[in-house]
Parts: sequence; C-alpha cells; structure tokens
Amino acid sequence: MITMKKWPALAVALAVIAAGCSAKPTDTGPKEAAPAAKQESPIEISWAGLYPPNDNNTKVQQYLEKKFNVKFKNMKFDRSNWASQFNVKIAAGEIPDVFLYEGGLNVQTLQKLGVLAEVKVDEIKKYMPKYTQAALELEPNVWSISTIDGKNYGVPHLYLLGATPFLPAYNGKWLKAVGYNEPPKTIQEFEDVMYKFRNNDPDGNGKKDTYGLSARGKDQNGNYWFNSVFGAFGVNPFQWTPDKDGNLRFGMVTEESRQAFKLLSKWYKDGVIDPEFVTEDDAKRKQNWANGRYGYIDGGLWSHYLPGTGALTIDFKAKNPDTDIVVGPILSGPNGPGVGLAQGIKQQPFSMGVQVEKDEKKRIKILQILEALATDEEVYLYTSYGEKGVDWESKNGVPTMINPDMNDDAKRGSILGAGTFYSFFRGKSPLMDKYSYSQEQLALREKWTKGQKVTINQYPPETKPKAEHPNLSKMQNEFFLKFILGQVDLDKGFDDFVAQWKKEGGDDVTEAANIAYKAMKK
Repeated sequence: MITMKKWPALAVALAVIAAGCSAKPTDTGPKEAAPAAKQESPIEISWAGLYPPNDNNTKVQQYLEKKFNVKFKNMKFDRSNWASQFNVKIAAGEIPDVFLYEGGLNVQTLQKLGVLAEVKVDEIKKYMPKYTQAALELEPNVWSISTIDGKNYGVPHLYLLGATPFLPAYNGKWLKAVGYNEPPKTIQEFEDVMYKFRNNDPDGNGKKDTYGLSARGKDQNGNYWFNSVFGAFGVNPFQWTPDKDGNLRFGMVTEESRQAFKLLSKWYKDGVIDPEFVTEDDAKRKQNWANGRYGYIDGGLWSHYLPGTGALTIDFKAKNPDTDIVVGPILSGPNGPGVGLAQGIKQQPFSMGVQVEKDEKKRIKILQILEALATDEEVYLYTSYGEKGVDWESKNGVPTMINPDMNDDAKRGSILGAGTFYSFFRGKSPLMDKYSYSQEQLALREKWTKGQKVTINQYPPETKPKAEHPNLSKMQNEFFLKFILGQVDLDKGFDDFVAQWKKEGGDDVTEAANIAYKAMKK
C-alpha cells in the first residue's frame, strides 16, 4: 500500500545571486559597433498532438516558434482512428519528431518496430529539471512504463487524478434518516448503514425498494467492483501488489479477498446488494444512483464529487436538489486502516521519433520546449488557452474561455492552436495544477484525500510469461461473480479456485511478474 504523498509546490522560487565587482574608470574613447549576433536557423520539429490547428499560422504556433526559434511541421491525426493513421505514416517513413500516444499504441509495440528514439533519463533530468522532480515526488518509479531492456524511450506523462483514490460517497439525506450524522469509518459501521439503507425505508416512501450498494458487473472491469469493501481488507482483487516480503501477488487469490467475498456474499443473500449489479454498466450505475435506487457509490474520484461540476454530482443534484452528497473516508477493516483503489499516475509517455536519437540539438530543444510547457506559467497558459484578455480571462483563479465555443478542445485547437496539440501538459503538470481547479476545489481535494492510503497496480509492463494464458481473465471474472452470488463455497471452493488459477497460468504469470518487478527495482 502507498500513502498519499505531499503534492509538489505549485510554484518554484528561484534565487538570483548577483556578484559584486569593483568599479573601474569609465572608458570614454570611441568604440567600434559590435557585429550583430548571427541568428541561427530555426530547428524544424514535426509535432503530433491532439486536436490539430487548421493551418500553420495560429497564434500559439507563432508564439512558440518565435520564443524557441523553431519551425513546426504539424502532423495531424484524427483521434478516432489515431493508431491506423499513425501506422500509415510509419510505413511511409514519416515518424513525428515528438508525439503522444493514442488509440491503444504503446511503448512496447513502437519500440519493437524501431520507431522510438532512446532518450536518456539523465538528459531529461538535465533539461527538464523542475518537471522531473515534481513527477518523481508523486511516483518514484515513473520511468518504468517507458523503459525497455534498460533503455528509456520517453518523457513521463502523468495522470494526476491517478494519485488519489476512488472514494466512498453517500446519500446525505439517507444517512441522517438512518441515524448517522457523519459517514461510516469502519467496515462494521458501513455494514450497519447498508442494512439500514435496505431495511429502514431511508427515502420515506413506505416501500422496501432501496438497496445499500451495487457494482458495474457488466463492464467486466473488476478493479471497480466493490473496491471500497475489498479496500477495508487491504486489497484490490484485480491488482498486483507486494506482500510483506516484497513479492508481487495477485489480489484475488489472497486470504484478504476471501474474507471480503464472504462479507459480500452474506450481503447479497440478505438482499442488501442490488441484485441487478451483474448487468449494471457505468451509465446505469450513475442513473440508479441519481434515482435513489441505492444510497452508496464508490466509483468516483474526488473530482467526480465536486459541487456543480462532478460527473457523479450533476445528475444527482438535478434530481435531488435538497440532498447533499457526503464523501466519506477509506474504510478501515479487521487489520486496521484500509486502502483506496488508485489508478496510478503513469501513462504512456511522450516519445520522440527514432530519427531524433542522433540529432542532439533537436532532442535538447524538444526537451526544453516540453519543460517550458510543463513549468513556465506564461508558456503553459498561452499554449493551453491562448491570449489572456482576448481568448480567456481568470475567474476564481481558473482560466475561463471568453468565447464559450472555445471550450471545445477541437475548436480551440483548430482556430487558436491552443489546447492539447502543443500543450501536452494541460491538466497534467503538478506545477500548473492551480490553473485546473479553484482554491475551493483544491481545498476539497485536500480534505477528502489527505492521509488516505492507496493501492496501485504494480504489475510491470515488461512482464514476460513463458506462455499466453487467455483463460485467466475470463476465469477471474467468472469466479468473482460466483463467489458473491453464493454459487461457490468460500472455504474449500475458494481453495479449489486458487489451485485452478495457479494451474491455468497464475504461477507462470506470478513468477514472470516478480522477475520483472525486481529488475525494475534495481
């Protein structure tokens, strides 16, 4: 488990030390005019980002070209079929000098194709010092996703929300109706609330038509199935995390998961869990939550619960205007403090084309531009939003587009060149986070996430099992449901599942994952 780290400072103070010198007599004699410094020719950089400009003359492109003495060749890919277009360019020998990953592309695939330039970590640290320091404070192993056979093939790309856990949230009116003035803190209190949500008519309509909780059973993504309940036992069933000896283990085959399954199976038998959870997807979950079918949800990050803007708040408040959403803490369990599911901050990196590997001058220039995009306030704001006072204004400390049409990323990119075509780091740099949320919103993040322990999947991308094991995933999802639905005994039946899982390929995957994990730690 991982404890939430302190967020990097939002601004880095620079101290300028002036060295004194002794005064000298003024030379009043005639001087020859110094020859003008010769302007170097701009470095041409082919650039591929999201939502490209319509032409090569947008204000953001002009700004960057003048500031860094470069000339951009904009490579335009449609986000809907990015991978196929990218592959066509590769086949034609037109690899972008710098690009991000979309459409399922990944470092491993492109490295095998010989598309990527190696970019040494020390070089990135040298020319991107502020950004790399901030990234390492959030995730010391941030390089693992871009490293193959000891060589690094990209600049870290961060998903900042991935550092924070999915949080439990409750229907505030229901909580008060069942006698709670604050959300539960322990799994025992949580169980009490869930039973009362089912049995005590929390919505006051005189019918037994409410449930405690549900899950996205149809989505086939077990990470999000009852994650708060498993978290109270210190595990996520679909994550690989180290045990007390530092060896990776798969969560679903642990004793902690067995105990969580027993509790969930009991709740399902008693009617506390919505029986439709097996066929519920994400859209249905949001609808049922807003409609008051159940009073608890654990599928939201802190931003999803923000008043007025949160994805799990808007519909709920529209249908329940007099009801507050109460965000609770991660539940503690029989072994002490629990853990909250977190996705992790590591994403596919920003990479450079193989042709840049031997062009040191261009490579350094790209790194300098990326550092400015991530850490220089003027560069970050101009490339993300355009010209202050013309394209955007500050409201409550957050840049707001003056023309509402420019809130659309595609339009902003096509007309202004702003957004996410050049500004790879919009909403992705810890040092610029203050421009993504208001002070009030950041205060809620602090309140809801500070001190919470999180669990992040540690499965190494370089894991190489001896064989493919296509049945493992299907088997895991199948037994997950069977355990809760009471179709498999959770004593001997669980042991049989573990033995079958190992035989089906679990042992091979576990061995390979630990080899890669230990190599990554060196």
